[in-house]
Amino acid sequence: MNSHNQDELIGRIYRHKAAHRQRLSFIDAELSNAASLLKKASSQMEALLAREPSKIDSVLSRIDIDEILKLLAERAQLQRRIADANEQLQKLGVRP
Repeated sequence: MNSHNQDELIGRIYRHKAAHRQRLSFIDAELSNAASLLKKASSQMEALLAREPSKIDSVLSRIDIDEILKLLAERAQLQRRIADANEQLQKLGVRP
């Protein structure tokens, strides 16, 4: 592989890695929001079980478990892709 092709490959790997990191950031923010909703729902359920229904709203209706599972799977996939990109960069003699 000549130097020009190697530079193009390295640039492409970096661009894909940056895109994966950006998407990973978005997913982490979405999962953080979901975690907050789950915590609030847990507190509300505990209050209901203790027969202390105070300011109960419909948090559970805003939680989409299927979407959370999809985001978790995508997150794991992106983490693998970033690790693969780092490995490719190392093989090309570049620090990830």
